[in-house]
Amino acid sequence: FRFADLSPGTYDISSFLPGTAKAQRQVLLGDCDVLDADLTLPPAREFAVVVVDETGAPIPNCMVDVAIDHAASQASMTDAVGRATFFVTGVVTSISAYPESAGCDLARATVAVEGDASEFRVVLKQKATIAGTAYGDDGKPVADALISAKQGGLQVTSAHTAADGSFSLEVPQGESFDLEFVSARGRGGEYTAEPVHAQSGSTGVEIRLRKAARDRTLRVKVVLPDGSPAVGAIVLVDRVRGETDGNGVAVLSGLSARGSPVMAVPPRGRQDLMFAAPQSHVADGQDVTLKLRLAAAVSGVVVMGDGLPGADAVVTFHRDSVMCYMARADPEGRFKAAIPSDEPGPWVVQAELRDKGLKGEVASVMTGDDAVRIVVK
Repeated sequence: FRFADLSPGTYDISSFLPGTAKAQRQVLLGDCDVLDADLTLPPAREFAVVVVDETGAPIPNCMVDVAIDHAASQASMTDAVGRATFFVTGVVTSISAYPESAGCDLARATVAVEGDASEFRVVLKQKATIAGTAYGDDGKPVADALISAKQGGLQVTSAHTAADGSFSLEVPQGESFDLEFVSARGRGGEYTAEPVHAQSGSTGVEIRLRKAARDRTLRVKVVLPDGSPAVGAIVLVDRVRGETDGNGVAVLSGLSARGSPVMAVPPRGRQDLMFAAPQSHVADGQDVTLKLRLAAAVSGVVVMGDGLPGADAVVTFHRDSVMCYMARADPEGRFKAAIPSDEPGPWVVQAELRDKGLKGEVASVMTGDDAVRIVVK
């Protein structure tokens, strides 16, 4: 590559394959300089997902999300022949695919990936539903309980119960699922429930919640990105908080028997680090290891249509229509959001000035981008 006719000054140069970390460097360009500025991209391999319907016909404009090493993920859209291409630096462990078009009668598919194949085929089936009701241990319906449908331990879809405790899950036709209770707000305590096996098309499914005993322990080791112990990291499990000792270990007790996310936050003052990718475990005295992640950022500016700065705008980062990270612009409209370096994007970045009713967004933003400009109107 070559950039010509540049003014003297300091320049940040970056390059990336879609879906991988960037190669970056900074150079100082003087008068009449000709600089060599080679960039080395991180090792990556090409991975393709082909999405078809049950007749084998390709499905274009389908969103595909691949999970890397059970944690970080990448998203892309299928092309006219139903193919989405990624460049990955880790092991692809699962794939989710779902049509973007409104009114489509095909259901979301989530499948596990084993081995190191360079291409994977996903078949989308017709939509079906599983309907039922969640009850508390007092026999009354439970509102706002989150119920998930899983296959092979992977979540396919989820839904909250209505005011009368009823739920309806959209699933692929002709398949069976394990329905699990995830959480319920306003119950005044921790609850659990046995998974219920159900076939697509089932109705009248009942999920019974019961009070969970809090007599379990979990030993959590937190390490830095280089694998060394993270001393003073904060560990959160099932509303129980602990801090790692000199060996990077925290022992948490008083945990319930239901699966809970295990989270680790960097030690105080470590602005170069971000939280570990959460893991879900049923506490039973076992050892769990979490690795903190290096921090990266996305920065830019929010402006209004007249060119004035979007002071105090709320800036949010979305992937697969889910809000993942947030930042707030300063009085000059500038923002900087911390994002884990192993989540390269692409992101849809939205900005909103709620008091003025102004909104705007920019798509295909990559982690590390430092000149994002969002116009709110």
